[in-house]
Amino acid sequence: MITKRTTRMLILGLLAAAALVVGPGEATAARQRQDLPPVVRGRVIEVHKPFGTSDRVYARLAAREGRVWVAMPGTTLPRRGAVLSLKTECVRTGFRSQGMNRTLDTVIFTSGPAGQ
Repeated sequence: MITKRTTRMLILGLLAAAALVVGPGEATAARQRQDLPPVVRGRVIEVHKPFGTSDRVYARLAAREGRVWVAMPGTTLPRRGAVLSLKTECVRTGFRSQGMNRTLDTVIFTSGPAGQ
């Protein structure tokens, strides 16, 4: 027999699991709130590979939308002056980077180059 407590626990578990999943709809909503296109394109003006984070590279781009920070997977640093086109997956404001020891006003998280 299923009790109220069991039902409540099941519902809470499902809600917790749903909160962990970030789907493309949420990324689209984040892009719309920030008025950012699905692809951000710009020239690299600054690059950081924070100590201790082997899976993420930060680059500041001079883009049509202004100067924006992007966080991308990988261990290869893009060259200054290179032009990047990256998929906009998620946007975070007031993001505190422990590795860079600074807070970025806005950072765009990307899964990689656009068109792949």
